[in-house]
Amino acid sequence: MKIFMFKYYFAVFIVIVIYLLNIHIVPANKASAGEGGGDIIFSDTKKQRQVLFSHEGHQEAGNKCGDCHPQIFQQKKGSSDEGNALTMKSMRGGKFCGACHNGKDAFKVMSSCKKCHFVAR
Repeated sequence: MKIFMFKYYFAVFIVIVIYLLNIHIVPANKASAGEGGGDIIFSDTKKQRQVLFSHEGHQEAGNKCGDCHPQIFQQKKGSSDEGNALTMKSMRGGKFCGACHNGKDAFKVMSSCKKCHFVAR
């Protein structure tokens, strides 16, 4: 009986976690680039999971639009990845996300894949 209850509560826990993840991830997929930029999903990530860039999350961390635009990123859809320029190699070299995610100003680009790459719902 104890094993059954453990399995039951574990299954309930998993369902709750999945539900909470969907609350966080699904609206992000539907966000539009209105005031504040919205969320951007980069899906051309080869074998890696897609990347979610949250303007809101970066603004909550104290960043302003002018910290990135137009010096690091143009404000034109697709412009950062023209010619497949937005790569892990370019970011490790201090371009794009790597301009700030260098281990000093923000977590290092290569510190944890799951901080940026996620499974689509």
